[in-house]
Amino acid sequence: MPRSGLFVLSLTLAIYQIIESDSYWISFSHDQLADKKLNNTTQKILSEYKADSTCIKILKTSQQIWIPFRDAEMNAQFPKREVHYFGSVHAMCECMHLKEFTDERTQKLKKWLVSIEDGEVCTSSIKIISK
Repeated sequence: MPRSGLFVLSLTLAIYQIIESDSYWISFSHDQLADKKLNNTTQKILSEYKADSTCIKILKTSQQIWIPFRDAEMNAQFPKREVHYFGSVHAMCECMHLKEFTDERTQKLKKWLVSIEDGEVCTSSIKIISK
């Protein structure tokens, strides 16, 4: 291969590695942002329901159980294998799926911040708003 061909190949590989690295860090930062939103939502609920010790205790227990569940789901989807077994963007894919799980949990928790209308027959620990 001519010398210029080697240079182009080296440059192409370097650019690919930069793009791959950037994609991972973007996914990682989105995962971190999702985790921060989850923590903020949880803190808002704990603050709003501070007078209901039973609700707070159960919510904390639920969150403590959800974390190992999330980790088990991630492990089922991405079992520990040798490096690059799932491809070169494996870490990015893991971050994207972790963000997805975290966003789903945040959405489920947000219902405690919305409240339900008085008259709803399927009430729960979610606060009721009088009409």
